[in-house]
Amino acid sequence: MLTPQNTALTIIDIQTRLTPSISNHEILVPKTAACIVACKLLDVPILVLQQYTKGLGDTTPPLQEALGEFTPIEKITFSAYQTEEFVKKLKESGKENVIITGIEAHVCVQLTVLELLQAGYSVYVAADCIGSRSNSDRLYAENRMAQAGAVITTLESILFELLVRADHPMRKEITKLIVAIGQKEQKLELYNKEVPFEWELSPGIIMTAQYTDKDQDYVCKSLLTHNVKNTNGLLKKPGVDINLYLKKGETVLGAIMCDSFNMSVYIDVLWLDESCRGKGYGKALIEQAEEIAKEDGCVFSHTSTFSYQSPEFYQACGYEVFAELRDYPDGIVQYFLKKKL
Repeated sequence: MLTPQNTALTIIDIQTRLTPSISNHEILVPKTAACIVACKLLDVPILVLQQYTKGLGDTTPPLQEALGEFTPIEKITFSAYQTEEFVKKLKESGKENVIITGIEAHVCVQLTVLELLQAGYSVYVAADCIGSRSNSDRLYAENRMAQAGAVITTLESILFELLVRADHPMRKEITKLIVAIGQKEQKLELYNKEVPFEWELSPGIIMTAQYTDKDQDYVCKSLLTHNVKNTNGLLKKPGVDINLYLKKGETVLGAIMCDSFNMSVYIDVLWLDESCRGKGYGKALIEQAEEIAKEDGCVFSHTSTFSYQSPEFYQACGYEVFAELRDYPDGIVQYFLKKKL
């Protein structure tokens, strides 16, 4: 159970240059601000993280206003738990429960949650205070975090759990915050419903641009259920992610990030700092990821890359091109590659 005595709040990368691209940022930001105010009223410690501030900007102004004086923890790792300062400050807080808010849900939030769980913390994710550019990415991240053992809940649920009792001296102030956020959310839903875009395809059936996050989540869950059912569960096998990093001290110099499904491994991200290219590090990352995938039962690896990226590199690593997409402007070609493991 969450109590003010055993809980810390962590805010991940809600920054000026990234936040506007997040699908639900209009409500995510004010809800996170309300969470901050409530935690301050309850004396819950708050840790604020910023990813590569030089590129992504500072914490958004509404959160800065709610926080007052604060010193953000700078990070360049996707998982906050790979940043020494965060690990140290969380440990020093002595808290066993961590409330998570932030962006993006499927990258920095998810990786932080997974590592916190591995480290023995109990993690509570405020689902209405996290977001991604794509709602489907957020949905899949929530599913994975829940499967790993995190509690996926709502801000209102978290705040009332922290209050414990109806006669808590801060109940009225926190209830006011919840009511104010609820009113803002209703106004946003009303605005979305007024978008004048609607076609009737047949009696009672319309095509519309009006939708809510709940609608989008329903579609994504329905598709996932269909796919799992029609692959006899194979879609979720082996169902492990393979994420390997190349580091020098605390500096990330490269990484490979892979998903696994249908007994295959898909290389989603492969990146190396320019100083590390041409030295065999990329090949080492791929080979290690492939070895892990083989141990998990994957029978082949696949990926895609563009002509301005690294098709020749993959071919040198034993991958063969099985399809090309040449319809992009300026002669850009997308290559689809595979390799039997």
